[in-house]
Amino acid sequence: MTKAQYLVAEFRTHENTRGGILMLTADEACRMIARAEEEKIRVLGIDAFVLTKTSTQPVMEHSIDYSVCDFVADSDWRVATTFIKDRASRGFHFEVVLGDAITIRKEPNQPPEPMPLKRHGSP
Repeated sequence: MTKAQYLVAEFRTHENTRGGILMLTADEACRMIARAEEEKIRVLGIDAFVLTKTSTQPVMEHSIDYSVCDFVADSDWRVATTFIKDRASRGFHFEVVLGDAITIRKEPNQPPEPMPLKRHGSP
């Protein structure tokens, strides 16, 4: 499994999965993005949904695709969190689409080293 898949598994429960898609409240989605930042995992996009007992309705005008943007490590997680917080009062649930972990070079011209996954709650 990839680091992103392990992170998704941390948040997955039977109650928050619809059609195989992890649906998070605004607070849960913000916590997932914070964990993605800790692990240096890119957020590729966010999709908003209205959930009822019998339906899952995507809300395309409240979804965003970051995969086509240049990645700016210092601000992209904050931008994604702000996107969700701006919509929190609408009662949406969110799918947070994660990408690859970013590798960090120690010095110029050295190959990157993969970063190990930290377990939530561990040092």
